[in-house]
Amino acid sequence: MKRFAAITAITLLSISLLAGASHAGFGIRVSGPATHVSLDQFNDYVDAFNSEYLSGTPYSWNNLNWVPEFNGEILYDVTPMLDVGVGVGIIMSTAELSISAGLEQSTEKHKLRSYPFTATGYIDPAWSLGPFKPFFYGGVGFYYTSWDYSSSYMGTGNDFSYEWETSKWGFGLHGGAGFEISILPRLSVDVGVKGRWANFKGFEGKDPNSGIDVVLASGTMEYIVEVEPGVFETFIVPAYMPLPTEFVSETETLEEAEVDLTGYSIVVGIKVMF
Repeated sequence: MKRFAAITAITLLSISLLAGASHAGFGIRVSGPATHVSLDQFNDYVDAFNSEYLSGTPYSWNNLNWVPEFNGEILYDVTPMLDVGVGVGIIMSTAELSISAGLEQSTEKHKLRSYPFTATGYIDPAWSLGPFKPFFYGGVGFYYTSWDYSSSYMGTGNDFSYEWETSKWGFGLHGGAGFEISILPRLSVDVGVKGRWANFKGFEGKDPNSGIDVVLASGTMEYIVEVEPGVFETFIVPAYMPLPTEFVSETETLEEAEVDLTGYSIVVGIKVMF
Protein backbone atom coordinates (compact mmCIF):
# COMPACT_ATOMS: atom_id res chain seq x y z
CA MET A 1 0.00 0.00 0.00
CA LYS A 2 2.80 2.42 0.88
CA ARG A 3 4.57 1.56 -2.39
CA PHE A 4 1.37 2.24 -4.36
CA ALA A 5 0.91 5.61 -2.60
CA ALA A 6 4.50 6.60 -3.38
CA ILE A 7 4.11 5.67 -7.07
CA THR A 8 0.84 7.63 -7.24
CA ALA A 9 2.45 10.71 -5.68
CA ILE A 10 5.38 10.59 -8.12
CA THR A 11 2.98 10.20 -11.07
CA LEU A 12 0.84 13.15 -9.99
CA LEU A 13 3.94 15.32 -9.48
CA SER A 14 5.22 14.41 -12.96
CA ILE A 15 1.88 15.29 -14.54
CA SER A 16 1.87 18.61 -12.68
CA LEU A 17 5.37 19.48 -13.88
CA LEU A 18 4.63 18.54 -17.46
CA ALA A 19 1.40 20.52 -17.67
CA GLY A 20 1.27 24.16 -18.77
CA ALA A 21 3.91 26.78 -19.58
CA SER A 22 7.23 26.92 -17.78
CA HIS A 23 6.77 30.50 -16.50
CA ALA A 24 3.34 30.83 -14.94
CA GLY A 25 2.12 31.77 -11.49
CA PHE A 26 4.17 31.04 -8.40
CA GLY A 27 7.25 28.94 -7.94
CA ILE A 28 10.14 28.06 -5.66
CA ARG A 29 13.88 28.21 -6.19
CA VAL A 30 16.67 26.77 -4.06
CA SER A 31 20.34 27.56 -4.66
CA GLY A 32 23.83 27.03 -3.27
CA PRO A 33 26.28 25.65 -2.37
CA ALA A 34 29.10 28.08 -1.41
CA THR A 35 30.22 31.69 -1.48
CA HIS A 36 33.57 33.47 -1.27
CA VAL A 37 33.50 36.15 1.43
CA SER A 38 36.06 38.81 2.25
CA LEU A 39 36.22 38.83 6.09
CA ASP A 40 39.40 40.91 5.76
CA GLN A 41 39.83 41.77 9.44
CA PHE A 42 39.32 38.21 10.66
CA ASN A 43 41.60 36.70 8.02
CA ASP A 44 44.29 39.33 8.74
CA TYR A 45 44.05 38.36 12.42
CA VAL A 46 44.39 34.67 11.53
CA ASP A 47 47.40 35.28 9.30
CA ALA A 48 49.16 37.41 11.94
CA PHE A 49 48.51 34.93 14.73
CA ASN A 50 49.65 31.97 12.63
CA SER A 51 52.88 33.66 11.53
CA GLU A 52 53.81 35.20 14.89
CA TYR A 53 52.79 32.50 17.37
CA LEU A 54 52.10 29.23 15.57
CA SER A 55 54.86 29.20 12.94
CA GLY A 56 56.83 25.96 13.15
CA THR A 57 54.08 24.17 15.10
CA PRO A 58 51.52 21.67 13.81
CA TYR A 59 48.75 24.11 14.77
CA SER A 60 47.12 26.94 12.84
CA TRP A 61 43.88 28.85 12.51
CA ASN A 62 42.01 28.33 9.25
CA ASN A 63 41.02 31.29 7.11
CA LEU A 64 37.36 31.83 6.29
CA ASN A 65 37.11 32.41 2.52
CA TRP A 66 34.91 29.85 0.79
CA VAL A 67 32.00 29.14 3.13
CA PRO A 68 28.70 27.25 2.69
CA GLU A 69 25.67 29.26 1.58
CA PHE A 70 22.15 28.05 0.78
CA ASN A 71 19.07 30.07 -0.21
CA GLY A 72 15.39 29.40 -0.78
CA GLU A 73 12.94 31.73 -2.54
CA ILE A 74 9.26 32.02 -3.38
CA LEU A 75 8.91 33.37 -6.94
CA TYR A 76 6.09 35.21 -8.68
CA ASP A 77 5.96 35.41 -12.47
CA VAL A 78 5.02 39.08 -13.04
CA THR A 79 5.50 39.01 -16.85
CA PRO A 80 7.14 36.53 -19.27
CA MET A 81 10.34 38.55 -18.85
CA LEU A 82 10.21 39.37 -15.12
CA ASP A 83 10.09 37.23 -11.98
CA VAL A 84 10.30 38.60 -8.47
CA GLY A 85 11.32 36.55 -5.47
CA VAL A 86 11.48 36.83 -1.71
CA GLY A 87 13.60 34.43 0.23
CA VAL A 88 15.82 33.55 3.14
CA GLY A 89 19.21 31.90 3.27
CA ILE A 90 22.05 30.93 5.54
CA ILE A 91 25.79 31.62 5.36
CA MET A 92 27.81 29.67 7.91
CA SER A 93 31.31 28.67 8.86
CA THR A 94 33.53 27.91 11.84
CA ALA A 95 37.23 28.49 12.56
CA GLU A 96 38.69 26.43 15.40
CA LEU A 97 42.09 26.11 17.04
CA SER A 98 42.76 23.24 19.45
CA ILE A 99 46.17 22.79 21.09
CA SER A 100 47.18 19.80 23.21
CA ALA A 101 50.28 19.42 25.42
CA GLY A 102 50.39 16.42 27.70
CA LEU A 103 47.25 16.45 29.83
CA GLU A 104 46.48 20.07 28.92
CA GLN A 105 44.19 21.11 26.11
CA SER A 106 42.94 24.54 25.04
CA THR A 107 40.33 25.24 22.39
CA GLU A 108 39.17 28.48 20.79
CA LYS A 109 36.38 28.72 18.26
CA HIS A 110 34.84 31.45 16.08
CA LYS A 111 31.41 30.74 14.61
CA LEU A 112 29.75 32.78 11.83
CA ARG A 113 26.04 32.54 11.09
CA SER A 114 24.25 34.96 8.76
CA TYR A 115 20.62 34.81 7.63
CA PRO A 116 19.89 37.01 4.58
CA PHE A 117 16.24 37.94 4.02
CA THR A 118 16.18 38.98 0.37
CA ALA A 119 14.02 40.53 -2.35
CA THR A 120 15.22 39.93 -5.93
CA GLY A 121 14.10 40.76 -9.45
CA TYR A 122 14.96 38.34 -12.30
CA ILE A 123 14.97 39.55 -15.90
CA ASP A 124 14.66 36.90 -18.64
CA PRO A 125 15.46 38.39 -22.08
CA ALA A 126 13.40 37.04 -24.98
CA TRP A 127 16.33 35.22 -26.57
CA SER A 128 18.21 32.02 -26.02
CA LEU A 129 21.35 30.11 -26.98
CA GLY A 130 19.95 26.72 -27.85
CA PRO A 131 18.83 25.13 -24.57
CA PHE A 132 20.42 27.94 -22.53
CA LYS A 133 18.30 30.95 -21.60
CA PRO A 134 20.20 33.86 -20.05
CA PHE A 135 18.89 35.80 -17.07
CA PHE A 136 20.03 38.78 -15.03
CA TYR A 137 19.06 39.69 -11.50
CA GLY A 138 19.57 42.15 -8.67
CA GLY A 139 18.16 42.81 -5.27
CA VAL A 140 18.52 43.82 -1.64
CA GLY A 141 18.85 41.90 1.58
CA PHE A 142 18.56 42.37 5.32
CA TYR A 143 21.10 40.20 7.11
CA TYR A 144 20.75 38.96 10.66
CA THR A 145 24.34 38.00 11.44
CA SER A 146 25.91 36.53 14.57
CA TRP A 147 29.57 36.10 15.44
CA ASP A 148 30.19 33.85 18.44
CA TYR A 149 33.46 33.15 20.20
CA SER A 150 34.24 30.44 22.74
CA SER A 151 37.37 29.55 24.70
CA SER A 152 38.05 26.60 27.00
CA TYR A 153 40.94 25.01 28.90
CA MET A 154 41.30 21.66 30.64
CA GLY A 155 44.22 20.03 32.38
CA THR A 156 45.63 21.59 35.57
CA GLY A 157 42.61 21.96 37.80
CA ASN A 158 42.09 25.57 36.70
CA ASP A 159 39.68 24.50 33.97
CA PHE A 160 37.42 27.12 32.40
CA SER A 161 34.97 27.54 29.56
CA TYR A 162 33.64 30.83 28.21
CA GLU A 163 31.32 31.71 25.35
CA TRP A 164 30.35 35.11 24.00
CA GLU A 165 27.62 35.82 21.45
CA THR A 166 27.32 39.01 19.39
CA SER A 167 24.84 39.88 16.64
CA LYS A 168 23.85 42.61 14.22
CA TRP A 169 21.20 43.42 11.58
CA GLY A 170 22.68 44.83 8.37
CA PHE A 171 21.76 45.82 4.82
CA GLY A 172 23.29 44.37 1.65
CA LEU A 173 23.02 44.40 -2.14
CA HIS A 174 23.39 41.52 -4.58
CA GLY A 175 23.22 40.88 -8.31
CA GLY A 176 24.38 38.54 -11.02
CA ALA A 177 23.69 36.63 -14.21
CA GLY A 178 23.42 33.08 -15.44
CA PHE A 179 21.90 30.56 -17.81
CA GLU A 180 18.74 28.59 -17.20
CA ILE A 181 18.32 25.09 -18.64
CA SER A 182 14.79 23.70 -18.95
CA ILE A 183 14.47 20.09 -17.78
CA LEU A 184 10.66 19.87 -17.89
CA PRO A 185 8.13 22.59 -18.78
CA ARG A 186 7.90 23.65 -15.13
CA LEU A 187 11.27 22.47 -13.89
CA SER A 188 14.64 24.05 -14.67
CA VAL A 189 18.16 24.28 -13.33
CA ASP A 190 20.44 27.29 -13.60
CA VAL A 191 24.13 28.06 -13.26
CA GLY A 192 25.43 31.56 -12.76
CA VAL A 193 27.57 34.01 -10.84
CA LYS A 194 26.55 36.35 -8.03
CA GLY A 195 28.23 39.35 -6.50
CA ARG A 196 27.36 40.80 -3.10
CA TRP A 197 28.15 43.84 -1.01
CA ALA A 198 27.39 43.31 2.69
CA ASN A 199 29.77 44.79 5.27
CA PHE A 200 28.67 45.23 8.89
CA LYS A 201 30.11 46.49 12.16
CA GLY A 202 28.68 47.21 15.59
CA PHE A 203 28.17 43.62 16.74
CA GLU A 204 26.94 43.66 20.33
CA GLY A 205 26.09 41.17 23.03
CA LYS A 206 26.48 40.43 26.74
CA ASP A 207 28.98 38.43 28.74
CA PRO A 208 26.87 35.45 29.93
CA ASN A 209 28.75 35.30 33.24
CA SER A 210 28.90 38.94 34.31
CA GLY A 211 26.11 40.41 32.19
CA ILE A 212 28.32 43.30 31.02
CA ASP A 213 27.99 44.65 27.49
CA VAL A 214 30.47 43.35 24.93
CA VAL A 215 31.28 44.34 21.36
CA LEU A 216 33.08 42.41 18.63
CA ALA A 217 36.52 44.04 18.45
CA SER A 218 39.55 43.93 16.18
CA GLY A 219 43.12 45.14 16.65
CA THR A 220 45.89 44.27 19.10
CA MET A 221 46.14 43.76 22.86
CA GLU A 222 49.11 43.90 25.21
CA TYR A 223 49.82 41.03 27.58
CA ILE A 224 52.46 40.95 30.33
CA VAL A 225 53.50 37.37 31.03
CA GLU A 226 55.83 36.00 33.73
CA VAL A 227 58.05 33.76 31.61
CA GLU A 228 60.09 32.65 34.63
CA PRO A 229 60.06 33.63 38.30
CA GLY A 230 60.56 37.38 38.52
CA VAL A 231 61.01 37.80 34.77
CA PHE A 232 58.18 39.40 32.81
CA GLU A 233 57.79 39.82 29.06
CA THR A 234 55.35 41.94 27.10
CA PHE A 235 53.52 40.45 24.13
CA ILE A 236 51.53 42.40 21.55
CA VAL A 237 48.86 39.93 20.41
CA PRO A 238 46.44 40.34 17.48
CA ALA A 239 42.81 40.22 18.56
CA TYR A 240 39.45 39.53 16.96
CA MET A 241 36.87 38.64 19.59
CA PRO A 242 34.07 40.02 21.78
CA LEU A 243 35.44 42.29 24.51
CA PRO A 244 33.85 44.60 27.08
CA THR A 245 32.49 47.68 25.33
CA GLU A 246 34.09 50.08 27.80
CA PHE A 247 37.48 48.37 27.45
CA VAL A 248 37.37 48.67 23.64
CA SER A 249 36.42 52.35 23.75
CA GLU A 250 39.34 53.08 26.11
CA THR A 251 41.99 51.07 24.23
CA GLU A 252 43.59 52.90 21.32
CA THR A 253 44.72 49.71 19.57
CA LEU A 254 41.18 48.26 19.41
CA GLU A 255 38.15 49.17 17.32
CA GLU A 256 34.75 47.72 16.53
CA ALA A 257 35.30 44.81 14.16
CA GLU A 258 33.83 44.42 10.70
CA VAL A 259 32.17 41.26 9.44
CA ASP A 260 32.58 41.68 5.69
CA LEU A 261 30.47 39.23 3.68
CA THR A 262 31.21 41.06 0.43
CA GLY A 263 32.24 38.58 -2.24
CA TYR A 264 31.11 36.36 -5.08
CA SER A 265 29.55 32.96 -5.72
CA ILE A 266 29.23 30.31 -8.37
CA VAL A 267 25.54 29.53 -7.96
CA VAL A 268 23.62 26.39 -8.90
CA GLY A 269 19.84 26.67 -8.60
CA ILE A 270 16.76 24.48 -9.06
CA LYS A 271 13.46 26.17 -9.93
CA VAL A 272 9.94 24.76 -10.02
CA MET A 273 6.98 26.87 -11.25
CA PHE A 274 3.39 25.94 -10.44
